[in-house]
Amino acid sequence: ITDEQAVRLPGPVACAVLPHTPNALVVAGQAHLNGKEVLLHLPMESVGGEVSGPGTLDSGMFKAEIGEMLDYDLASVPHVTGINNHMGSQLTADATAMQQLMQRIHRHGGLFFVDSRTSPASVAQDTARRAGIPAIGRDIFLDNDPTPAAIERQLRALIRIARRQGHALGIGHPHPA
Repeated sequence: ITDEQAVRLPGPVACAVLPHTPNALVVAGQAHLNGKEVLLHLPMESVGGEVSGPGTLDSGMFKAEIGEMLDYDLASVPHVTGINNHMGSQLTADATAMQQLMQRIHRHGGLFFVDSRTSPASVAQDTARRAGIPAIGRDIFLDNDPTPAAIERQLRALIRIARRQGHALGIGHPHPA
């Protein structure tokens, strides 16, 4: 699936855009024109040390550095209405870092936060809510296994969750399946 196809998906599909990438401006603009929410797909430090990309927040940063990096990342993606974490299993489990980040997000006003829940130890969603930021966490990763059959099973599981609790949030990536 191309970026252009992703931004044209039907229904309430938000498009998360990595900052400082070659297509960030175009993808965010197309998503916005197609009535999609645009999220800053904020790179964060992972437990395994995988490189999250340019603009990554990490637990070694001081409070001011976290805020400056967030501002830098937000400035690179237009039309942002919310933020979600890209990777981040290390950082989202760090209560101090999450508190610093959420305070800065709150200062921007009007943004929401989606916790991708890349770690069961994540405190991101609760910290966001305590900071007065609307927040929700991922219920299902749709494409951990990117085969069509596996994705279909995950979609059915997402529908069951939505019926049970009245809403559900699935996260997927722009793979062909």
